[in-house]
Amino acid sequence: MTRNTKTQDTSTISDIDDAATDSGAVAASAPEAPAVATGLPSEFSGKRRYITLHPGDGELGRAAQPFGINGYVILINRSVKVAVPEEFVAHIQNLTTAVVDEKGNPAGEQPRFNITDHGPV
Repeated sequence: MTRNTKTQDTSTISDIDDAATDSGAVAASAPEAPAVATGLPSEFSGKRRYITLHPGDGELGRAAQPFGINGYVILINRSVKVAVPEEFVAHIQNLTTAVVDEKGNPAGEQPRFNITDHGPV
């Protein structure tokens, strides 16, 4: 079944494999050099550090892990050296989980994630 479709640039295409006719396309100009931006909110310093998030126990311990600070979320793959905002390094290092003894009594806290900080980018 062939269907004629009129596109916005006045090209007529009668089939998905047909070439457009009278495309009216304008030659693309070279894009301007983008401004240097980190893509981070202004409250972040813009500095980055290399870290490796090591695997944890079970299936979820191998999955990528999301981390968020003030609504800005990053997803870190495990066992891969990645560059992250330095604020996230401190955040991840400060995350803890409660440890209980065999009777269920609180026995302290331990780091939630095992990471290696490889230093600044």
